[in-house]
Amino acid sequence: MQKLISVIEERIMVAPERFIRPLIQRNKYKLRVEAVHVGGEPIPYGNAISLPFKSFEIGDAWGAKWDTTWFKFSGTVPLDWQGDQVVAIVNLSFEEGDGFGREGTVWMGGKPVIAVNR
Repeated sequence: MQKLISVIEERIMVAPERFIRPLIQRNKYKLRVEAVHVGGEPIPYGNAISLPFKSFEIGDAWGAKWDTTWFKFSGTVPLDWQGDQVVAIVNLSFEEGDGFGREGTVWMGGKPVIAVNR
């Protein structure tokens, strides 16, 4: 039994380096962000995507309570990332206080792929 415990402990010790760290933000690449502010309740994807999106920077205001903002994220996967799993991390939070809830739907190719809310 003691031998089994030492094997388990050794596996636990190497797990972060072998399995976890390689999957956590090993490289970062800034995406281009554009936004269009609807000024009210949500609108369908087909309507939103035809509106004029404008450049959006981190820290820019993006709507009051019950307002809707559509974002467009774009970038190019670097050649040395080809074949790797690539994940975009988008933080819908804001720094101060609890604030108001946020929700969103990720669209790819005109179809919803995942929804988030906080």
